[in-house]
Amino acid sequence: MGQSELLKIFLGILIIGIAIYVGLQLFSSNEIDADRNTMIVHFKDITASTLQYYTRGTFAGGGGKTFTGYVLSDKLANTPTAIYTTEVLSPTSIKVVGTSTKKSGNTITYVYNSLTANWWKNPTITFTGDFE
Repeated sequence: MGQSELLKIFLGILIIGIAIYVGLQLFSSNEIDADRNTMIVHFKDITASTLQYYTRGTFAGGGGKTFTGYVLSDKLANTPTAIYTTEVLSPTSIKVVGTSTKKSGNTITYVYNSLTANWWKNPTITFTGDFE
């Protein structure tokens, strides 16, 4: 083989290698976005659950305008995408942390403060890891 033929083979292999690398990077980026978006959808279900508990009277198994005693159901706490935990910070404030099952450094934290107007619509949200 001549030098020009070897050069063409080398350039072809190089271009294919770059294309594979770029494709893997795009796939990884889309996977992270999909994971984050799925977790945000799950947080909407968790928000509904916390709102129901908060507004339901204690006689009906709710918090009676407090988060005290709130426990996340197993169905909401364990999903294929993430594991969610709750921490009651005060009777009027609760923190929910979602940790990705694919990469534990990727978390989303919602903090609800019922003293804030429309608290269920406007939680304080923090993203960590690849979700930032």
